[in-house]
Amino acid sequence: MMNESPTLTLYKRCCFLFYGLMVFPIFLWGQKAEELELGQRLTDWIAREPIEKVYVHLDKPYYAVGDTIWFKVYVTDGNQRPSLQSGAVYVDVVDQADSLVHALKLPLMNGLGKGSVVLSDELNAGNYRIQAYTQWMRNAGTEFFYRRVFPVGNVKEKAVIGTASLVSYPQKNGIKKLIRLHFTETEKTEPVKNAPVNYTLKTSKHNYTGRGITTEEGDLLVDVDQKIMEDSVYRIQSTIALDQVKLQRNFTIHQQNDSIEVAFFPEGGTLIANLQQRVAVKVTGADGFGLAVHGEVKNHKGEMITTWDTQHAGMGLFSFLPLLGESYKAYIRFPDGTAAVYPLPQATTTGHALSVYSNTGTDSVLIRLQATPDVYGVVHLLGQQNGKVVFSETLNQQRSLVQLYLSKTLFPSGINQFTLFDGMSQPVAERIAFLEQPDSLLIEIPAINSRIRDSVAIPLQVKGDTSAVFTSLSVSVTDEEAVPIANEQENTIFTQLLLQSDIRGYIEAPNYYFYAVDNKKRDHLDLLLMTQGYRHFAWKEIAEGIHSQPQFAAEHLLQHISGTLLTLRGRPVEDGKITLFSNRLGVVMNTETDAQGHFRFDNLLIQDSLAFTIQGRKPKGSNKVEIKLDEISRAPLTFWKIPDPMSAYGSKLKTYLGYKQQVADSDALLTDTHQLEEVEVTAKKDQYLNIRGLSIPMKQLDYVIHPKASDSCKNLLECIRRWVPGITFGFVNRGRDAGQTNIRPIVGVGANASSMQPINVGGGPGSSGAGILTGSQYHQQHLQMQGGGLQIPVLISGGREMQLLYNGFPVRAYDMDDPASADLNYEYLLKDRKAFNPDNIKAIYIKEFSGTGAFITGLTNIDTRCFLYVETYDGLIYPPNPDWDYTLLKPQGFSMVREFYSPRYDRGPEEAKQADRRSTIYWNPDLRTDKTGRTSFGYFNAGRPGTYRVVIEGLNSKGQLGRKVLRYTVEE
Repeated sequence: MMNESPTLTLYKRCCFLFYGLMVFPIFLWGQKAEELELGQRLTDWIAREPIEKVYVHLDKPYYAVGDTIWFKVYVTDGNQRPSLQSGAVYVDVVDQADSLVHALKLPLMNGLGKGSVVLSDELNAGNYRIQAYTQWMRNAGTEFFYRRVFPVGNVKEKAVIGTASLVSYPQKNGIKKLIRLHFTETEKTEPVKNAPVNYTLKTSKHNYTGRGITTEEGDLLVDVDQKIMEDSVYRIQSTIALDQVKLQRNFTIHQQNDSIEVAFFPEGGTLIANLQQRVAVKVTGADGFGLAVHGEVKNHKGEMITTWDTQHAGMGLFSFLPLLGESYKAYIRFPDGTAAVYPLPQATTTGHALSVYSNTGTDSVLIRLQATPDVYGVVHLLGQQNGKVVFSETLNQQRSLVQLYLSKTLFPSGINQFTLFDGMSQPVAERIAFLEQPDSLLIEIPAINSRIRDSVAIPLQVKGDTSAVFTSLSVSVTDEEAVPIANEQENTIFTQLLLQSDIRGYIEAPNYYFYAVDNKKRDHLDLLLMTQGYRHFAWKEIAEGIHSQPQFAAEHLLQHISGTLLTLRGRPVEDGKITLFSNRLGVVMNTETDAQGHFRFDNLLIQDSLAFTIQGRKPKGSNKVEIKLDEISRAPLTFWKIPDPMSAYGSKLKTYLGYKQQVADSDALLTDTHQLEEVEVTAKKDQYLNIRGLSIPMKQLDYVIHPKASDSCKNLLECIRRWVPGITFGFVNRGRDAGQTNIRPIVGVGANASSMQPINVGGGPGSSGAGILTGSQYHQQHLQMQGGGLQIPVLISGGREMQLLYNGFPVRAYDMDDPASADLNYEYLLKDRKAFNPDNIKAIYIKEFSGTGAFITGLTNIDTRCFLYVETYDGLIYPPNPDWDYTLLKPQGFSMVREFYSPRYDRGPEEAKQADRRSTIYWNPDLRTDKTGRTSFGYFNAGRPGTYRVVIEGLNSKGQLGRKVLRYTVEE
């Protein structure tokens, strides 16, 4: 960031101290042992537990259903240098109902990764969010994950965005809680009025259904029953009718404080009696946005002490001298004319106060230290940024007020933390401040003049620290007339890595503090830092040298598979034989367990959808063992209270959806996700299902199901029953009834074996086996089948046995008449939890019995009349073996990375004739400069005139950040 000169070093050691109104230039003590030890312990702590941050550069700020999200991931350390700690990053896309839509894992090279996500046509319009993190970041808490919310519209349906929140209304007998559903039609940017809505409200224990009509404000209020008010999560499925079209919108509401929130923040952390202090205030409405209010501070007698007004985003500031033994209250008037009274924090009788003035209009930062007489003495002041100490000083404070001016050149760009320690090295006050430095990358681009479909070549020069080993950039070019931008709402590499990644909570319009910056915005940024929580440093653990083992280890690019081999009684097996193999890769690896039964396979580069089978044996070959695998889990989805982004992007999303509609109407051949190869393959797959050479028309299938990781079924059979209620699980006596008429379906197989209650058994048409079957009878018949009886458990559809296929091969139910053909995997595949991995299932194709098709004998033995076909990504011929000594592992490997398609109009007249309506004109996540800082990129303009916006972001190996925005006109 900067090089410290002798002048700066002198300035660091020599400061001006102010005692009251008299100025005495004095030389400070110099670094003492305690000061040096604090700085060293912080340095040691950050070396053991380095900070990681994530920024995701998206090609657009909002999308439509069917679009592809193109992105680049930057993972840095605490000082914005590319992180070498982690080799993998997780990227989750979550919908408005808190359901996981996409779950990616991407490789990192020097802290950099790239990927894409297709927003399926099956998705609903609404507010989506991206969550990105590394396993190592989980140790710091989910509040420091990268999160970004973006709206998604749908051209094919009315663009209606819905939000849900809890609201409270005071009544004579208490507070009444209601759920407020609010619907906005983005095309008209106004509420959806007088529209019928059907809804289902689900909690952990209750389900409620209801209906209603939206008000003139687009609201529907749902009464929350007293019995479920204590539930923490409400899930709502709603259907709103608009212009004879029914639109589904789902929501998840978390129990929280749904009223106006008012909070006071004494500067330095504590309000101290008889010391003049500044107090910041934050007022947030029920919608999550800051409120503009007027406030008055009065003492217990009602005497006016001071007044204040919020300045920006519900944040304000006032200064006063709290008196010992006095109490104070804030009288606040809200925009709607109502008022409320809030108590201020009680002032303590003793302590230290710390104030920081970073926007002094000079090249210095003003530090004010105050103290009550009983704590006069040695104090240590430490300034640091994410664990890197940039300033430290020890002084003997013998007056109530000491002021220091520190050169701003000492501090790197971003949030700097100032902590005051007493003589016992205990933290007593803390303050964070944002410092600006001219230490960012300078990106120079020449002016551009071009026409539609022209070839554009853009050279650029990047100027920064010449000792940087590399500079990595990402480039997005969009048609701004199709994708208009709200500058202050943008999420940039500066807003994320210098601000959002280091403080807790939601920041309203983050780029406001970085776009067209002036002193007013600097003051507002300082208010933000006084009212938002900073990244927590456990000073007690640091000071005492306490080191705890991180719960989550950093993942490397090359992964490992590990676990423990146990006896069936749970004891570790030493010198056990472990074999790992993959049919798809043709790989076989062997190792042995240690004294604790642990085993490990290292240096594996695992791609997505790969599966491994692991077999364990005792040293002498016995298979009476159990394998327990160490699995790396994804972080759970966490609730994040945020305002509705439609307030910022509603009109702009309307413009974008209008553009998308024009594209659809013009039957454009090129789209944002256009890839010629994929278009041809998809067309063929949509027509026929191929099962080992047999082509079955897709139109003959009744269901095509794509399981999701979020499916909560315990096993495959439970999911099938949920998806297709007409499929049951029952018995067939194949030896006595080859015609499959003696079938008795069973619903509720999990019933207690001793139960004599009916389980809703009914045979198919003409069935001689129709009747009642109890839970005990089911278990008895199951035992008879295993011990020599004739009852065979099978899937049943339409009164007929449904064939179960696994990657094209029949999986036979256990048949006593033909033991050689029996397959023990049948029930295991359907009913064992270990066998059901939604991530590994590509699709489930279901054809219920209808009379069409035939039983194909010979090598295939496939019944095309009625089947359930499970197709997996790993392509194994058989489902995983149910024996304990085998286990199937499908670790989350690295997701496939697609390349952005950019057409070329210099390859002939055919491509030049295609209608080019791209909104993202160009995307490049892999732009690197040479040793001189130069590079270039090129593309072809689309077939529509307008204003194009070029955004270039990136960083170098020294942690310097850069961003450049260029606009140019494309003429007809």
